[in-house]
Amino acid sequence: MEERIQEIQTQFYSTSGKNTFFKRAQKMECAQAVAAELTPQILLENTFKVIPNTNRIFVNYPMFKTFMCPETYRLSIDYILKMGNTLVSTYGSLEVHIDVQSFTPTAAERYRDFVIQICKECEIRNTNFSSFLTKMNIYNCPALAEHVSRMIWGILPVETREKVKLFKKDVSPELIAELFA
Repeated sequence: MEERIQEIQTQFYSTSGKNTFFKRAQKMECAQAVAAELTPQILLENTFKVIPNTNRIFVNYPMFKTFMCPETYRLSIDYILKMGNTLVSTYGSLEVHIDVQSFTPTAAERYRDFVIQICKECEIRNTNFSSFLTKMNIYNCPALAEHVSRMIWGILPVETREKVKLFKKDVSPELIAELFA
């Protein structure tokens, strides 16, 4: 899967050239190319995973960024909310663990609309995920984690903010391994 994504990205950038400046639109176009080439279900399954026999969702940001664009938001949000509803029905609670390896302040800006849309959709569908959420751990936080978190902090429901913990790169690999042990 990752090799195929790399091939699509390489082909995209060899055809269109790689921008040095004004990369946002180009990165979204590249994500569209990946999403158009590959089966959305497979991309979603490799990005948002339920850790077997737990109430935990693991989000793989390095995979997320390869295909997430406005055209895939609706499908992704539906997938995530269905997953969350299943976990809440089964376990009565929910944990979210996000690996943000390679995340940058520009990525926070690029995916801000996605975060806004998923929060709105939770409200519209009355999921109450913020009350079922017991923790949200974010791993491999960049050096600018405080800056990035301030950019999205206002979007998150107040009751969710207190459940968020940021982990730096030096401890993240061990903590992620423990999730899957």
